[in-house]
Amino acid sequence: MKRIDPYLHDPIARAETYLGRVNHIEASARARANVALTSLELSDEKRDMLLRSLTDVGATKPIGYLPLYTIKEFLRSDPETIAADAVMRGLTTAQFAQNACCIKSGALYAYHRAALGDLLRENAAAVRVAGLPLDPDEFVAHVAANWYEMGHEAHPLIAAAFGEKFVENPAVLSRPEHYQ
Repeated sequence: MKRIDPYLHDPIARAETYLGRVNHIEASARARANVALTSLELSDEKRDMLLRSLTDVGATKPIGYLPLYTIKEFLRSDPETIAADAVMRGLTTAQFAQNACCIKSGALYAYHRAALGDLLRENAAAVRVAGLPLDPDEFVAHVAANWYEMGHEAHPLIAAAFGEKFVENPAVLSRPEHYQ
């Protein structure tokens, strides 16, 4: 009996792939292979899970994003509405089109400018070594446009900006007070 890949039939598995910043080339190929998913209606719980990438943004998760495809096809919303909600919560937003983003469909980013600025300043040496901008707005634009593999020196800092656990090597990153 042929095993069916649950990814093709489970919008939550697809969302986790996107939200986890897993190989987007593979995710895009799978998304194209399964256009039937666009006709699924999501429960409020699944919708909230997808939105968590943006709604969790704050002092301990300075950046979040959602692919424009996910916003339009799964959430059945538009980026402007979701961006307006984020702005009302005190966040800054930036939308990047396909040609300016490493996410195939483009993406909407929401970020907590002060928390991101703190993270970048407290890790200025690592930011410079990785060739990343120190300005929060420029950092978001740079991360949106450039994909970094896990082994790259920029990856731990980018992962920390997205709220992922810090690498426990203190030589790599320091923890801002609001992360402790």
